[in-house]
Amino acid sequence: MAEVETLAEKKSVFERLDELNEFERTPITDDKLQSGRYFAGMFAGEHVAATEFVIGALFVMWGARTGDVIFGLLLGNLFAVLSWTLVCAPIAVQTRLTLYWYLRQIAGPAVMVIYNVCNAVLYCVLAGCMITVSASAVRIPFNIPPQTGWIPTDPWFVVVVIGVGTVVVLLAILGFKKLAQFATVCSPWMLMMFVAGALMALPLLGHVDSWASFKEVAEKQIWTGPPPVYQTSSVEGHEVVVEFENVHGRLIVVGDAVQAVADDEADAMESGPSINGFKIAAVDNPQSDADFVPAQAKIEGDRVIVWSDDVETPKVVSYTPPATPDGLLCDERRVPVAAFDSIVGNKFEHISFWHIVFFAWICNLAMHLGLSDMALFRYAKKSWYGVYSAFGMYLGHYVAWICAGIMGAAAVKLGSIPLAYLDSGQVAYTVLGWCGVIAVVIAGWTTSNPTLYRAGLALQVVTPGWPRWLVTLAAGAVTTAIACFPFVFRRLLDFVGIYGILLVPVGAIVVVEHWGFPLLGWQRGWAAKRNLTLNVPALIAWVTALVFAVVAWQSGWIHLFFLVIPVWLLTAVVYIVLAGMSGAARKTEETQDAGENVPSTAQTSAGDASTATGSEHSATNGAARTPRLVFGAAALVCLLLSVGLPAAVFAQALEVETAKTGMLVVAIAYFVTGTLYMRYREQPQS
Repeated sequence: MAEVETLAEKKSVFERLDELNEFERTPITDDKLQSGRYFAGMFAGEHVAATEFVIGALFVMWGARTGDVIFGLLLGNLFAVLSWTLVCAPIAVQTRLTLYWYLRQIAGPAVMVIYNVCNAVLYCVLAGCMITVSASAVRIPFNIPPQTGWIPTDPWFVVVVIGVGTVVVLLAILGFKKLAQFATVCSPWMLMMFVAGALMALPLLGHVDSWASFKEVAEKQIWTGPPPVYQTSSVEGHEVVVEFENVHGRLIVVGDAVQAVADDEADAMESGPSINGFKIAAVDNPQSDADFVPAQAKIEGDRVIVWSDDVETPKVVSYTPPATPDGLLCDERRVPVAAFDSIVGNKFEHISFWHIVFFAWICNLAMHLGLSDMALFRYAKKSWYGVYSAFGMYLGHYVAWICAGIMGAAAVKLGSIPLAYLDSGQVAYTVLGWCGVIAVVIAGWTTSNPTLYRAGLALQVVTPGWPRWLVTLAAGAVTTAIACFPFVFRRLLDFVGIYGILLVPVGAIVVVEHWGFPLLGWQRGWAAKRNLTLNVPALIAWVTALVFAVVAWQSGWIHLFFLVIPVWLLTAVVYIVLAGMSGAARKTEETQDAGENVPSTAQTSAGDASTATGSEHSATNGAARTPRLVFGAAALVCLLLSVGLPAAVFAQALEVETAKTGMLVVAIAYFVTGTLYMRYREQPQS
């Protein structure tokens, strides 16, 4: 009897998962469909986020050129919009299902569990990045230095992160509706802060009164191209002479007091800061860091002389920028020299036009080609509603990224510290004052909350008996621990690429089965019709694509950003071949394909109902109409002033400090009036 009960428990795992109501198992009903305005607002709000502060600055730090940024982002975001419009939204509208449940029908519950665990981990990392960004602003009043390396250098920063993370986790658990409304109020103001920051930063970089002058300032001060990189080296006695390319002006050293030291200054090397980060080795093929010894270095003209008294005949020279600005080697733009190893030729690969195009495309790869946003677009009345993603792409991933880059360049000029050693909070505070601090904190909070909530939902597939608050608490603890390591400020682009490449094969499998199988005369949902717990061809196709991606990326064959096309195609081909061999081409007695929009009276789940409340609260009573209009108009005026004051600074009609003070007052007024507007707008008809 005990054995029978044990077997029953094993068999009931996926049945218990089915009882969870977060993942809808039936198509939604027509009364829950949303208009295009809902999708425009959702995309505009969700994609003006904390990471925009980081990504815009990273383009500057990676040496992007002005034309590459402006036109590359235009094209890359177009690819993203088309991916939502032509792939994700049509499948969502045809099935009216979430990806989670549709994937269960196609690949079986086992693959769905694996997918959700991967999704949960990646969501935790992403939410951790958001918390780190918020903490970068909270640390400012406590005089904690910026943290931009893999490991925090100040223990008080960890305390700040834990405090911010605790608040975020508690809010995610409590799920206050009013807080969600406040997040909606924040979105347009945050976009205005990006624009305001750019307007206030541009005069610090140069005079701009036309497109031509903007382009000139941008090319010289913002997106200036590749950083100084290793060119060649030679041995002279026991010294290594290193030469560089892409050096603007002269080589300098940054010291503790933000002091520049150059070769033409008297007693530069004796009294100024030394160059940190150089190592040399006496062997041709060093196997570990133990083969290197720290080296001294000095600047001579446009070259650097490196030596160590412990190495008579140097064979390898290596340079890694130090963890702090002290002793950093850079050029007059305060752009650091890139890390290198002169023997193996590990040259810096600067970011190009196509890098930017593909990054803008894959930034939300898991959402569009990976089909995660089926959960959103199943509410769309028309499949072409995917075009509304343009509001998020061109406001958040175009305007906000460009503005963040401008602010980053201005912060470097004001502080004389390379951008690699400045975090988002410092950049925003330098340009916008306390409004910038508030913007960074809110941006991190409003985006980490829903991301953490999604991580909790995804984790429920492996904790079906746990209450939601406990799952969210566990996810929050992991997220906060991740947030303590501020790698986001240097490695976010890589993480976003990895995130997309890891999950896009699942989207390829679904697309192939949804559209490809009917063209081949095969059946959709063949695995579900055979009651398979695991669709082996789907899992093999996914793993094969990931192995190929890792090998191609790590070997240097294909850059991470360019992997999307070969990975997607490889997944599709492998799945078609293996599924055909496994019986997908054979018809069963079942006549209905998976994914058909079956009429159903099922209501949306509790978890999804919150996404469809717009139609339920569209009407307001007469008593609330007048206050709603008054507070709405006041909030709109505050928004206009939020960008009007910086515009006056740009036109040299207002002092910077006066504008910062005025913007802070306007921001407070906006949050009050905007929140009251939302309160009256959401009042149901009596």
